[in-house]
Amino acid sequence: MYINFSKNYNWQKLEIGKWICHFIGNKKFQDELTLLLNSDWKVNTITLMEFWKNQTENFCAVLENDHSIISFVDPIKGYPLYYYYDGREFAISDSARVLKKQFEFQGLNNISLLEFMTSGFVTGKETLYHNLYQIQAGEMIKLDKKLKTLSRERYYRYIPTEKSDGKIEDYLFQLNEIINKAFGRVIESAEDRPIWVPLSGGLDSRLNVCKLVEMGYENIHTFSYGPKLSKNHEAQTAREISKVLNIPWTFIPHNPKKSRDFFQSTLRKKYWEFSDNYSAKPNMQDIEHLFYLRENKIISEDAIIVNGQSGDFITGGHIPSNLINGNLTSEDIFSTIIEKHFSIWNYVNKDQILRNILRDKFFKLLNITPQQNLSYEELISLYESWEWQERQAKVVASGQRAYDCLDIEWRLPHWDFEYMSFWSTVPLNLRKNQSLYKMYLKKYDYKELFNDFIGKVKPGYSGLNAYLKRNILGLLNLLHVNTKPLVKYTSYFGYYHNYYSYFSFLYFLNNIKRAQIPPEGRGVFALVISKWLQENNFPNVSSYIENIEN
Repeated sequence: MYINFSKNYNWQKLEIGKWICHFIGNKKFQDELTLLLNSDWKVNTITLMEFWKNQTENFCAVLENDHSIISFVDPIKGYPLYYYYDGREFAISDSARVLKKQFEFQGLNNISLLEFMTSGFVTGKETLYHNLYQIQAGEMIKLDKKLKTLSRERYYRYIPTEKSDGKIEDYLFQLNEIINKAFGRVIESAEDRPIWVPLSGGLDSRLNVCKLVEMGYENIHTFSYGPKLSKNHEAQTAREISKVLNIPWTFIPHNPKKSRDFFQSTLRKKYWEFSDNYSAKPNMQDIEHLFYLRENKIISEDAIIVNGQSGDFITGGHIPSNLINGNLTSEDIFSTIIEKHFSIWNYVNKDQILRNILRDKFFKLLNITPQQNLSYEELISLYESWEWQERQAKVVASGQRAYDCLDIEWRLPHWDFEYMSFWSTVPLNLRKNQSLYKMYLKKYDYKELFNDFIGKVKPGYSGLNAYLKRNILGLLNLLHVNTKPLVKYTSYFGYYHNYYSYFSFLYFLNNIKRAQIPPEGRGVFALVISKWLQENNFPNVSSYIENIEN
């Protein structure tokens, strides 16, 4: 059996000429694929790759005829595909767990496990098991049935390159046109169904609701969640935005006991098994609150979620400031990535053995050499390409699995592929610090929600953690006392308390001591990884790393 899908996605099937097509995509995608495969000219991998490049929304497909199987995912891996291949046997699925059950393989990939433990995801095409692979964003694989050979080709890479130093006014005009087209596609595909926007008070979700209202869509709802409203400045901002736009807003206050009950529930465990695919930690951002909306019949069966992922990255918000210098080498990219993404625990930065293991794979993936001299434009382009491929496509976009698990449709306007293509051509001086994006929003300023409101958004909320920071940390710093332990152990009561409270305080204390905090959110990742390893009978972090060192 070559193709073995789970029942978790709404796969469609078409028989077109000599092809059998399994796909996830909208009506436009189906019509264009049908036209392509029915055309008189020969369909080959080149014509197929040109077809994938011209799509603008999320999709994936598996095409089969008598000679081959061709499989691909979109440029953000919106819908994932996994395959087993050992040189003789081949199978493809939307679930890595389905393939593991089919082939009963056991061989752990030790480098992948080290990556997973230290970052929460596996880089490249690998997963936690040998011979089990993931199709990467913008990638196509082809199996020759007769020869049993497998080839992998790229039809898309996100690599920012400066094609011109055009006028700022021209870039602002183009950006407005492309944003309007992206949201026009969302509106067209929604067909008047309810659109729900998770509204954080930040710029990207705010742009979502403003564009939908401006373009005349009427069936819009918003929701926010977190600590109680009186202490939650982001939710207060979201409420005010919804009021100005005259659209309904639902608030889900954090309840530690209900969160703990949810975390212990079979639904949460089912979601983890559905979403991890032996390649990335489960994304817990929305699942509890979506379940609440569904369980209480607040969100209808035909609703569509439109979130703001990942507007901050694509507009330049993740460009590391330390790379915007001269006289740097490829080693500096590696160090930046390690410190930012592979430092959940305090092992890697202190252990040269672990660092070298990660280093070898890193340079192989980017096809560069250590100490290679690069301009800072090249360094930043490589960094952004790496983060798109490895973290955004594998960790951030995996948040869509929460919607899939509950059978809720979704759209990602900030990952619209025409929008991605635009940002890949914007000069670095307009990408860094999101300069062009912020200029656009200030000029757009729909209903005065982007100028005065920007200054009103306050980070986090007030609570024990905030009190300690205001009143104690400053004094301790003046006395030259190391405040990191205090920050670490009070993070349980801080900005991310609604996620920390999935775990008992005792579990937190037992597992957080080796985690690198701040930033506080990293502690949540540490606890999720520890629990995932425990529930799936993998080695714990300490014993595994000690084994590598020995």
